[in-house]
Amino acid sequence: MSLFLLSLLKHPNLVVNKTRVFLVLHFIICLSLKGQGFDNNHLEVDTIYICRADSIKIEAKNITTQIWGGDQDFITLNKSTIQVSPDQDAYYFVGSEDGYTVGQNIIINGDFEQGGVGFASGYTDGCALNVLNEGRYCVSSNPRATHWGFKTCGDHTTGSGNMMVVNAATQVGISVWCQTVNVEPATDYEFSGWITSVHPSNPAILEFKINDVLMGSRLTANTTTCQWNQYAAQWNSGLSTSAEICVVNQNIIAGGNDFAIDDISFAPINQIISGRDSILVIVNNKPDIDLGNDTTICGKEVLTLTPGLGYKNYKWTTGESTHKINVDWSASFEVEVTNNNGCKQMDSIKVTKAPFPLVSIGKDTSICANSTITLKATVGGKWNWSTGDKTQSITVNSSSDYNVTVTNEFGCKGYDTIYLSVLDTPDIEIIDIGGQDYYCFDNARPKLQVIGEDAELVNLEWLHSNRHKDIMEPDYPGVYTLFASNEKCISSYQIEINSYCEGQLFIPNAFTPNGDGKNDEFKTKFRQDSFHFDDYSLQIFNRWGEMMFESSDPNEGWDGTKNGIVAQLDIYVYKLSYTQLNPYKQNNHRVSSGTVTLIR
Repeated sequence: MSLFLLSLLKHPNLVVNKTRVFLVLHFIICLSLKGQGFDNNHLEVDTIYICRADSIKIEAKNITTQIWGGDQDFITLNKSTIQVSPDQDAYYFVGSEDGYTVGQNIIINGDFEQGGVGFASGYTDGCALNVLNEGRYCVSSNPRATHWGFKTCGDHTTGSGNMMVVNAATQVGISVWCQTVNVEPATDYEFSGWITSVHPSNPAILEFKINDVLMGSRLTANTTTCQWNQYAAQWNSGLSTSAEICVVNQNIIAGGNDFAIDDISFAPINQIISGRDSILVIVNNKPDIDLGNDTTICGKEVLTLTPGLGYKNYKWTTGESTHKINVDWSASFEVEVTNNNGCKQMDSIKVTKAPFPLVSIGKDTSICANSTITLKATVGGKWNWSTGDKTQSITVNSSSDYNVTVTNEFGCKGYDTIYLSVLDTPDIEIIDIGGQDYYCFDNARPKLQVIGEDAELVNLEWLHSNRHKDIMEPDYPGVYTLFASNEKCISSYQIEINSYCEGQLFIPNAFTPNGDGKNDEFKTKFRQDSFHFDDYSLQIFNRWGEMMFESSDPNEGWDGTKNGIVAQLDIYVYKLSYTQLNPYKQNNHRVSSGTVTLIR
């Protein structure tokens, strides 16, 4: 009856309204065991309540030999108190142990009289040959018959029956013998088996394993061969309905480590307990609260902290007892919450108050077309511009709203916005209304006029002249610059005036080749750069018609010598011929002559 009720206590369908179920079961248990000494007032109360993750001490009185048990799969002997911390509602009892009986063996062919059937092994069946090599076994009535080095031994059952003879492997953890059986949930079972060494060296070390979990203590075989020793351990099935039972050899030494096993048994335990008393431990959940991770508040932000609604009591380190508090300062905050079951839970959070970054990128502004402006955030941190840039400053040239968000080291964000407008520049043009775009001293000159849509709407200023603002006559060849401005923008325009008019020729009538660096040569000079020559020729003759100098280079002059000999002071005759090239006039070939006086 108690095992049946214990299995019910573990059933998953009892999760809903578990307290009521346990109370009913407790009542049934007590009634069913009345007359068996189950209610002997060894425990002060029938039911106690604890909070999940807490532990409680249960004390038994007026009993000398105690055995404790329950649905937590434990047995404790000879203790007046136990400390328990169940994770779900649990039933515990205490009583006097009067021993136990073992039920029917459920192992098939545990005595090996049916041969090598009914079990599995991680070793190799060597009966067909022998078991001379490690990792082999054979079901036999005489170990000597399987290996010449083994002793002649009788089996444990009759002395003449079968046993499992093993030449153990050198790998640890290999199952020597395994069998799977069906079991009842919430039932204690006893495993037993018999072992003997068949060779005296390095005796085997065996361990019992169920469902891949090692159970009980290890058994080292006796070094005396053919002497049988029993190995036993107990196991509670819990929620299991089947069990894979294995015998494992933990010795890895070759040379010896040879043994035989016989009469393997696995049977339920019928425990005899008198003078029993019971108690039900009901586990209540603690409040499930969470104030969140440590956080930062920025500037004038206010943070609301709450562990949730519906609890009986709230106790904050600030002294408040409400379900929520508002904070705007740096501190560690802790709350203790009590639910309707009296269970308490605490949680804490650290709040750091930090300033917002004071960001500025300036006031709304404007720029002129074809120009740029650099916008810069005034504070450091991590920058994120509306343009996608991640730098402290950006350079832009188009009309738009520009904003930047700056994140400081605390994660606080500040931002600023600016509107940039791009203004149009004056739309004008310069034309020559004089009919020509070159300059001459004594001839007609260009006349420059400013035209366009904005010509009458803008301010005009010539860089090199104070002539009438929209009409200007150049004074000389060169580059002329005009500045045109409206209310916000100014633009510049340039026009180049070239000199292509007929130039002026200068021919000196005397020179002094005395080496003083002044007037040491006789050569032609031309005003401006208006002369473009072709067929240039300069010849100088003395009074007897002898040629003293000749050149086709307009930049070369006569130094008053011939073949390195200094000419005498005298009057000399020159002959000059050239053709001047002018794109605005026809080619003009000229020839001139005259005299020049050489003075020393």
